[in-house]
Amino acid sequence: MTLSHAVTAVEKKTPFRRIAYRDSKNLGSVPSVSDGESLLELYQIGQWVHQQKAALGEMYGDQLIVLLKADENLEMGIINDVQLELRKNNARKVLFRTLEGAL
Repeated sequence: MTLSHAVTAVEKKTPFRRIAYRDSKNLGSVPSVSDGESLLELYQIGQWVHQQKAALGEMYGDQLIVLLKADENLEMGIINDVQLELRKNNARKVLFRTLEGAL
């Protein structure tokens, strides 16, 4: 048997995960974070990061890239709070983008 026959294909998972921070004007009294499926409180971001890394698996978990989309009117302090929670949970690869419609 040649070496090429012993290698199996590995399914590559995309390391990108998106969260969006929306201004409170449209959603109530407090700005909200959404991962596209549910709303997250600031204290839940760490748990969300660990779930996303687990979903990527051991091979890709450390490659997690978070795309943080935010309403252009959102205060920078709130974005900083989210980034701090991501950093505390070892999600250090963060891209920023302004929010364009639904997540």
